[in-house]
Amino acid sequence: MASPPGPALQGINAALHREPLSMIVYGLYWSLFFLFVTPFTVMFLQIQMIARLLFWWTGITKEGYYDPVEHADKELAIVITGCDSGFGKEIAFWAADKGFIVFAGCLDEKSFAQFAQSPTVIPVHMNVTSDKDVSQAVEKVTTWLKEATKKKRVLHALINNAGIGRGGDIDWTDISEFQNVMDVNFFGMVRCCKAFLPPLKEQAIQRKHKDARIFNMVSMAGMVPPSIAMAAYSASKHAAYAFSSSLRMELKGFGIQVCTINPSFHGTPLVMGMGELAESTHSDLPESTKQEYGEDFFKHYKHFASNTVQMVTWKLDVVIERVMRAVIMKHAPPEMIIGTDARFFLVVMRMLPAWCLDVLNQLNPRPVPAVMKKVTM
Repeated sequence: MASPPGPALQGINAALHREPLSMIVYGLYWSLFFLFVTPFTVMFLQIQMIARLLFWWTGITKEGYYDPVEHADKELAIVITGCDSGFGKEIAFWAADKGFIVFAGCLDEKSFAQFAQSPTVIPVHMNVTSDKDVSQAVEKVTTWLKEATKKKRVLHALINNAGIGRGGDIDWTDISEFQNVMDVNFFGMVRCCKAFLPPLKEQAIQRKHKDARIFNMVSMAGMVPPSIAMAAYSASKHAAYAFSSSLRMELKGFGIQVCTINPSFHGTPLVMGMGELAESTHSDLPESTKQEYGEDFFKHYKHFASNTVQMVTWKLDVVIERVMRAVIMKHAPPEMIIGTDARFFLVVMRMLPAWCLDVLNQLNPRPVPAVMKKVTM
Protein backbone atom coordinates (compact mmCIF):
# COMPACT_ATOMS: atom_id res chain seq x y z
CA MET A 1 0.00 0.00 0.00
CA ALA A 2 1.37 3.39 -1.02
CA SER A 3 2.12 5.89 1.72
CA PRO A 4 1.59 9.68 1.62
CA PRO A 5 4.48 12.12 1.06
CA GLY A 6 7.04 12.18 3.85
CA PRO A 7 7.71 14.96 6.40
CA ALA A 8 10.05 16.87 4.07
CA LEU A 9 7.55 17.12 1.21
CA GLN A 10 4.72 17.86 3.65
CA GLY A 11 6.80 20.74 5.03
CA ILE A 12 7.52 22.11 1.55
CA ASN A 13 3.83 21.92 0.62
CA ALA A 14 2.87 23.79 3.79
CA ALA A 15 5.56 26.47 3.21
CA LEU A 16 4.38 27.07 -0.37
CA HIS A 17 0.98 28.07 1.01
CA ARG A 18 2.32 30.69 3.43
CA GLU A 19 2.97 34.34 2.63
CA PRO A 20 5.18 35.83 1.30
CA LEU A 21 6.76 32.67 -0.14
CA SER A 22 3.45 31.68 -1.73
CA MET A 23 3.26 34.97 -3.70
CA ILE A 24 6.91 34.80 -4.80
CA VAL A 25 6.87 31.19 -6.00
CA TYR A 26 3.50 31.56 -7.71
CA GLY A 27 4.61 34.63 -9.65
CA LEU A 28 7.98 33.15 -10.64
CA TYR A 29 6.56 29.77 -11.64
CA TRP A 30 3.94 31.09 -14.02
CA SER A 31 6.28 33.75 -15.44
CA LEU A 32 8.85 31.07 -16.33
CA PHE A 33 6.12 28.71 -17.55
CA PHE A 34 4.76 31.16 -20.12
CA LEU A 35 8.26 32.41 -21.02
CA PHE A 36 9.42 28.96 -22.11
CA VAL A 37 6.18 27.22 -23.08
CA THR A 38 4.60 29.96 -25.22
CA PRO A 39 7.15 29.78 -28.11
CA PHE A 40 6.71 26.00 -28.38
CA THR A 41 2.92 26.36 -28.28
CA VAL A 42 2.98 28.90 -31.12
CA MET A 43 5.27 26.66 -33.16
CA PHE A 44 3.03 23.64 -32.60
CA LEU A 45 -0.10 25.55 -33.66
CA GLN A 46 1.58 26.73 -36.86
CA ILE A 47 2.72 23.21 -37.76
CA GLN A 48 -0.72 21.82 -36.97
CA MET A 49 -2.41 24.45 -39.14
CA ILE A 50 -0.12 23.73 -42.11
CA ALA A 51 -0.61 19.96 -41.76
CA ARG A 52 -4.40 20.29 -41.65
CA LEU A 53 -4.40 22.54 -44.71
CA LEU A 54 -2.26 20.04 -46.62
CA PHE A 55 -4.51 17.14 -45.62
CA TRP A 56 -7.58 19.11 -46.68
CA TRP A 57 -6.06 20.22 -50.00
CA THR A 58 -4.73 16.78 -50.95
CA GLY A 59 -7.87 14.95 -49.76
CA ILE A 60 -5.87 12.56 -47.59
CA THR A 61 -8.47 12.71 -44.84
CA LYS A 62 -11.74 11.20 -45.96
CA GLU A 63 -14.32 12.73 -43.65
CA GLY A 64 -17.26 11.08 -45.43
CA TYR A 65 -16.11 7.63 -44.39
CA TYR A 66 -19.39 6.78 -42.68
CA ASP A 67 -21.68 8.37 -45.24
CA PRO A 68 -24.59 5.90 -45.72
CA VAL A 69 -24.44 6.47 -49.47
CA GLU A 70 -20.88 5.06 -49.51
CA HIS A 71 -21.89 2.14 -47.29
CA ALA A 72 -24.75 0.64 -49.27
CA ASP A 73 -24.31 -2.67 -47.46
CA LYS A 74 -25.19 -1.10 -44.11
CA GLU A 75 -28.10 0.72 -42.53
CA LEU A 76 -26.63 3.22 -40.12
CA ALA A 77 -28.92 4.34 -37.29
CA ILE A 78 -28.73 7.42 -35.09
CA VAL A 79 -30.63 7.96 -31.85
CA ILE A 80 -31.32 11.60 -30.96
CA THR A 81 -33.02 12.86 -27.80
CA GLY A 82 -34.91 16.14 -27.52
CA CYS A 83 -36.27 16.19 -31.08
CA ASP A 84 -39.41 18.20 -30.31
CA SER A 85 -37.66 21.40 -31.42
CA GLY A 86 -34.29 23.15 -31.67
CA PHE A 87 -31.06 21.28 -32.34
CA GLY A 88 -32.61 17.83 -32.03
CA LYS A 89 -35.36 18.43 -34.55
CA GLU A 90 -33.02 19.96 -37.15
CA ILE A 91 -30.31 17.31 -36.70
CA ALA A 92 -32.95 14.62 -37.20
CA PHE A 93 -34.02 16.09 -40.55
CA TRP A 94 -30.44 16.59 -41.72
CA ALA A 95 -29.41 13.06 -40.72
CA ALA A 96 -32.42 11.59 -42.52
CA ASP A 97 -31.53 13.55 -45.66
CA LYS A 98 -28.00 12.10 -45.48
CA GLY A 99 -29.44 8.58 -45.51
CA PHE A 100 -29.31 7.65 -41.83
CA ILE A 101 -32.13 5.87 -40.04
CA VAL A 102 -33.08 8.28 -37.26
CA PHE A 103 -34.78 7.35 -34.00
CA ALA A 104 -36.08 10.76 -32.94
CA GLY A 105 -36.78 10.89 -29.22
CA CYS A 106 -39.62 13.30 -28.42
CA LEU A 107 -41.05 14.29 -25.06
CA ASP A 108 -44.45 15.15 -26.56
CA GLU A 109 -46.05 12.65 -28.91
CA LYS A 110 -47.66 15.58 -30.76
CA SER A 111 -44.17 16.26 -32.12
CA PHE A 112 -44.31 13.00 -34.09
CA ALA A 113 -46.38 14.73 -36.79
CA GLN A 114 -43.49 16.95 -37.90
CA PHE A 115 -41.62 13.84 -39.11
CA ALA A 116 -44.56 12.36 -41.03
CA GLN A 117 -42.98 13.21 -44.41
CA SER A 118 -39.59 11.71 -43.51
CA PRO A 119 -39.76 7.92 -44.06
CA THR A 120 -36.37 7.29 -42.45
CA VAL A 121 -37.24 9.13 -39.22
CA ILE A 122 -38.80 6.90 -36.56
CA PRO A 123 -40.31 9.02 -33.76
CA VAL A 124 -39.99 7.53 -30.28
CA HIS A 125 -41.62 8.78 -27.10
CA MET A 126 -38.75 9.48 -24.73
CA ASN A 127 -38.74 11.40 -21.48
CA VAL A 128 -35.07 11.20 -20.52
CA THR A 129 -35.95 11.46 -16.83
CA SER A 130 -37.94 8.21 -17.05
CA ASP A 131 -36.21 4.83 -16.78
CA LYS A 132 -39.25 3.22 -18.41
CA ASP A 133 -39.27 5.54 -21.44
CA VAL A 134 -35.55 5.18 -22.05
CA SER A 135 -35.69 1.38 -21.65
CA GLN A 136 -38.56 1.17 -24.14
CA ALA A 137 -36.59 3.30 -26.59
CA VAL A 138 -33.57 0.99 -26.26
CA GLU A 139 -35.83 -2.03 -26.80
CA LYS A 140 -37.26 -0.48 -29.96
CA VAL A 141 -33.80 0.27 -31.34
CA THR A 142 -32.51 -3.19 -30.39
CA THR A 143 -35.47 -4.87 -32.10
CA TRP A 144 -34.73 -2.89 -35.26
CA LEU A 145 -31.05 -3.87 -35.12
CA LYS A 146 -31.90 -7.59 -34.88
CA GLU A 147 -34.47 -7.69 -37.68
CA ALA A 148 -33.41 -9.92 -40.56
CA THR A 149 -32.61 -7.79 -43.62
CA LYS A 150 -30.27 -7.92 -46.60
CA LYS A 151 -28.27 -5.04 -45.15
CA LYS A 152 -26.36 -5.11 -41.88
CA ARG A 153 -27.97 -2.83 -39.32
CA VAL A 154 -25.82 -0.95 -36.81
CA LEU A 155 -26.20 1.83 -34.28
CA HIS A 156 -23.76 4.47 -35.46
CA ALA A 157 -24.41 7.32 -33.02
CA LEU A 158 -26.27 8.41 -29.92
CA ILE A 159 -26.84 12.17 -29.69
CA ASN A 160 -27.89 13.29 -26.21
CA ASN A 161 -29.49 16.61 -27.04
CA ALA A 162 -32.46 16.88 -24.65
CA GLY A 163 -32.07 19.85 -22.33
CA ILE A 164 -33.94 22.58 -20.49
CA GLY A 165 -32.92 25.94 -19.06
CA ARG A 166 -33.76 28.00 -16.05
CA GLY A 167 -32.69 31.60 -15.46
CA GLY A 168 -32.63 33.72 -12.37
CA ASP A 169 -30.43 34.32 -9.35
CA ILE A 170 -29.85 31.46 -6.93
CA ASP A 171 -31.78 33.44 -4.35
CA TRP A 172 -34.87 33.40 -6.57
CA THR A 173 -34.68 29.76 -7.65
CA ASP A 174 -36.40 27.05 -5.68
CA ILE A 175 -34.43 23.88 -4.99
CA SER A 176 -36.98 21.94 -7.08
CA GLU A 177 -35.91 23.97 -10.12
CA PHE A 178 -32.27 22.97 -9.59
CA GLN A 179 -33.35 19.34 -9.33
CA ASN A 180 -35.52 19.54 -12.45
CA VAL A 181 -32.74 21.05 -14.58
CA MET A 182 -30.21 18.52 -13.26
CA ASP A 183 -32.62 15.62 -13.88
CA VAL A 184 -32.88 16.48 -17.59
CA ASN A 185 -29.49 17.98 -18.47
CA PHE A 186 -27.29 15.66 -16.40
CA PHE A 187 -29.07 12.56 -15.11
CA GLY A 188 -31.04 12.26 -18.36
CA MET A 189 -27.76 12.19 -20.27
CA VAL A 190 -26.27 9.64 -17.87
CA ARG A 191 -29.40 7.49 -18.11
CA CYS A 192 -29.37 7.42 -21.91
CA CYS A 193 -25.63 6.72 -22.16
CA LYS A 194 -25.85 3.79 -19.75
CA ALA A 195 -28.99 2.43 -21.41
CA PHE A 196 -27.53 2.43 -24.93
CA LEU A 197 -24.09 1.15 -23.95
CA PRO A 198 -25.03 -2.56 -24.20
CA PRO A 199 -25.92 -2.48 -27.95
CA LEU A 200 -22.98 -0.16 -28.68
CA LYS A 201 -20.54 -2.45 -26.87
CA GLU A 202 -22.06 -5.61 -28.34
CA GLN A 203 -21.54 -4.49 -31.93
CA ALA A 204 -17.99 -3.39 -31.07
CA ILE A 205 -17.18 -6.76 -29.47
CA GLN A 206 -18.67 -8.65 -32.41
CA ARG A 207 -16.80 -6.43 -34.90
CA LYS A 208 -20.07 -5.43 -36.57
CA HIS A 209 -19.27 -1.74 -36.48
CA LYS A 210 -16.23 0.17 -35.32
CA ASP A 211 -16.00 3.83 -34.41
CA ALA A 212 -19.56 4.23 -33.15
CA ARG A 213 -19.90 7.45 -31.24
CA ILE A 214 -21.78 9.28 -28.50
CA PHE A 215 -22.38 13.03 -28.77
CA ASN A 216 -23.36 14.93 -25.63
CA MET A 217 -24.82 18.40 -26.04
CA VAL A 218 -23.08 20.29 -23.26
CA SER A 219 -22.76 23.93 -24.48
CA MET A 220 -20.16 26.49 -23.47
CA ALA A 221 -22.03 26.86 -20.19
CA GLY A 222 -20.35 23.64 -19.13
CA MET A 223 -16.83 24.76 -20.05
CA VAL A 224 -16.53 28.35 -18.83
CA PRO A 225 -17.11 29.92 -15.40
CA PRO A 226 -20.86 30.20 -14.73
CA SER A 227 -22.64 33.39 -15.73
CA ILE A 228 -24.77 35.31 -13.29
CA ALA A 229 -28.43 34.31 -13.11
CA MET A 230 -27.67 30.94 -14.77
CA ALA A 231 -26.49 28.84 -11.81
CA ALA A 232 -28.96 25.95 -12.24
CA TYR A 233 -28.28 25.58 -15.96
CA SER A 234 -24.51 26.06 -15.69
CA ALA A 235 -24.19 23.59 -12.81
CA SER A 236 -25.99 20.88 -14.81
CA LYS A 237 -23.81 21.52 -17.86
CA HIS A 238 -20.58 21.46 -15.84
CA ALA A 239 -21.66 18.09 -14.49
CA ALA A 240 -22.47 16.90 -18.03
CA TYR A 241 -19.03 18.00 -19.27
CA ALA A 242 -17.22 16.19 -16.45
CA PHE A 243 -19.28 13.05 -17.05
CA SER A 244 -18.59 13.14 -20.79
CA SER A 245 -14.84 13.55 -20.26
CA SER A 246 -14.76 10.50 -17.99
CA LEU A 247 -16.94 8.49 -20.38
CA ARG A 248 -14.65 9.30 -23.31
CA MET A 249 -11.61 7.88 -21.52
CA GLU A 250 -13.46 4.81 -20.24
CA LEU A 251 -14.88 3.79 -23.63
CA LYS A 252 -11.66 4.05 -25.62
CA GLY A 253 -11.02 0.36 -25.03
CA PHE A 254 -14.26 -0.49 -26.86
CA GLY A 255 -13.53 1.88 -29.74
CA ILE A 256 -16.59 3.97 -28.90
CA GLN A 257 -15.92 7.68 -29.38
CA VAL A 258 -17.39 10.34 -27.10
CA CYS A 259 -17.64 13.95 -28.20
CA THR A 260 -19.03 17.00 -26.40
CA ILE A 261 -20.85 19.63 -28.44
CA ASN A 262 -20.27 23.07 -26.96
CA PRO A 263 -22.08 25.89 -28.77
CA SER A 264 -22.41 29.40 -27.45
CA PHE A 265 -25.79 31.14 -27.88
CA HIS A 266 -27.55 29.92 -31.03
CA GLY A 267 -31.11 30.43 -32.21
CA THR A 268 -32.92 27.62 -30.38
CA PRO A 269 -36.32 28.11 -28.72
CA LEU A 270 -34.50 27.99 -25.37
CA VAL A 271 -32.25 30.92 -26.26
CA MET A 272 -34.88 32.92 -28.15
CA GLY A 273 -37.25 32.55 -25.20
CA MET A 274 -34.88 33.91 -22.57
CA GLY A 275 -36.62 37.27 -22.55
CA GLU A 276 -40.00 35.70 -21.80
CA LEU A 277 -38.36 33.46 -19.21
CA ALA A 278 -36.94 36.52 -17.47
CA GLU A 279 -40.40 38.11 -17.39
CA SER A 280 -42.02 34.99 -15.93
CA THR A 281 -39.24 34.60 -13.37
CA HIS A 282 -39.80 38.14 -12.19
CA SER A 283 -43.58 37.85 -12.09
CA ASP A 284 -43.44 34.62 -10.07
CA LEU A 285 -41.33 36.13 -7.30
CA PRO A 286 -42.90 37.11 -3.96
CA GLU A 287 -43.62 40.82 -3.63
CA SER A 288 -41.15 41.04 -0.75
CA THR A 289 -38.33 39.77 -3.02
CA LYS A 290 -39.26 42.24 -5.75
CA GLN A 291 -39.04 45.09 -3.27
CA GLU A 292 -35.81 43.76 -1.80
CA TYR A 293 -34.02 43.85 -5.16
CA GLY A 294 -35.84 46.79 -6.72
CA GLU A 295 -36.91 47.66 -10.25
CA ASP A 296 -33.44 48.72 -11.48
CA PHE A 297 -32.01 45.33 -10.58
CA PHE A 298 -34.69 43.46 -12.52
CA LYS A 299 -34.41 45.83 -15.50
CA HIS A 300 -30.72 44.94 -15.72
CA TYR A 301 -31.53 41.21 -15.61
CA LYS A 302 -34.26 41.51 -18.25
CA HIS A 303 -32.01 43.59 -20.53
CA PHE A 304 -29.33 40.91 -20.37
CA ALA A 305 -31.82 38.14 -21.17
CA SER A 306 -33.68 40.02 -23.91
CA ASN A 307 -31.03 42.18 -25.59
CA THR A 308 -27.47 41.29 -24.65
CA VAL A 309 -27.97 37.59 -25.37
CA GLN A 310 -29.56 38.31 -28.75
CA MET A 311 -26.51 40.36 -29.78
CA VAL A 312 -24.34 37.22 -29.62
CA THR A 313 -26.87 34.66 -30.89
CA TRP A 314 -25.80 32.85 -34.06
CA LYS A 315 -27.81 30.96 -36.68
CA LEU A 316 -28.80 27.42 -35.81
CA ASP A 317 -27.49 25.96 -39.09
CA VAL A 318 -23.85 26.30 -38.05
CA VAL A 319 -24.31 23.87 -35.16
CA ILE A 320 -26.27 21.39 -37.29
CA GLU A 321 -23.60 21.39 -40.01
CA ARG A 322 -20.79 20.85 -37.51
CA VAL A 323 -22.61 18.01 -35.77
CA MET A 324 -23.41 16.22 -39.03
CA ARG A 325 -19.80 16.61 -40.15
CA ALA A 326 -18.65 14.95 -36.92
CA VAL A 327 -21.25 12.18 -37.36
CA ILE A 328 -19.78 11.08 -40.70
CA MET A 329 -16.09 11.64 -39.90
CA LYS A 330 -14.11 8.51 -39.21
CA HIS A 331 -12.70 10.03 -36.05
CA ALA A 332 -14.97 12.52 -34.28
CA PRO A 333 -13.16 15.22 -32.29
CA PRO A 334 -13.26 14.93 -28.48
CA GLU A 335 -15.10 18.25 -28.30
CA MET A 336 -16.56 20.81 -30.68
CA ILE A 337 -16.59 24.47 -29.71
CA ILE A 338 -19.06 26.32 -31.91
CA GLY A 339 -19.58 30.06 -32.26
CA THR A 340 -17.05 32.79 -33.01
CA ASP A 341 -17.31 34.18 -29.49
CA ALA A 342 -16.84 30.67 -28.07
CA ARG A 343 -13.79 29.77 -30.17
CA PHE A 344 -11.87 33.01 -29.73
CA PHE A 345 -13.04 34.56 -26.46
CA LEU A 346 -14.89 32.22 -24.13
CA VAL A 347 -12.19 29.53 -24.34
CA VAL A 348 -9.73 32.07 -22.92
CA MET A 349 -11.97 32.49 -19.87
CA ARG A 350 -11.35 28.82 -19.02
CA MET A 351 -7.71 29.64 -18.33
CA LEU A 352 -8.15 32.84 -16.32
CA PRO A 353 -7.82 32.80 -12.51
CA ALA A 354 -10.88 33.65 -10.43
CA TRP A 355 -9.60 37.09 -9.40
CA CYS A 356 -9.19 38.06 -13.07
CA LEU A 357 -12.74 36.97 -13.88
CA ASP A 358 -14.01 39.07 -10.97
CA VAL A 359 -12.23 42.09 -12.44
CA LEU A 360 -13.78 41.48 -15.86
CA ASN A 361 -17.24 41.19 -14.32
CA GLN A 362 -16.79 44.59 -12.76
CA LEU A 363 -16.55 46.12 -16.24
CA ASN A 364 -20.32 45.63 -16.46
CA PRO A 365 -21.37 45.70 -12.80
CA ARG A 366 -24.82 44.63 -11.67
CA PRO A 367 -27.00 47.17 -9.86
CA VAL A 368 -26.93 47.04 -6.08
CA PRO A 369 -30.11 45.49 -4.61
CA ALA A 370 -32.50 48.24 -3.53
CA VAL A 371 -32.46 47.18 0.11
CA MET A 372 -28.65 47.60 0.24
CA LYS A 373 -28.83 51.17 -1.00
CA LYS A 374 -30.52 52.06 2.27
CA VAL A 375 -27.76 50.49 4.36
CA THR A 376 -25.35 52.95 5.92
CA MET A 377 -21.90 51.70 6.87
